[in-house]
Amino acid sequence: MAIVRVAKPPIDPRIMLEEMRREEQDSQWIVDNMPALVKKHGIKFIAVSYKTVIGESSRLTDLLKDLEAKGVSPASVTIDVLSPHN
Repeated sequence: MAIVRVAKPPIDPRIMLEEMRREEQDSQWIVDNMPALVKKHGIKFIAVSYKTVIGESSRLTDLLKDLEAKGVSPASVTIDVLSPHN
């Protein structure tokens, strides 16, 4: 049996840079809106994409399962835990 390796296409640096910017903006949005997010969602893990909460759960594993069920890769969103002490 022969092993076949499939080369992945190179990642476009422009796409990578855009994803890094989105991640940074979403992270800052969470920090800037933490009190309102805690008030609305409670102490939970949240998934954010383009400054929008697209998932929440009190357990990280459940959030990851929910994202995958929606067809959303956890690697493509910002995941954070809400805390009133941040």
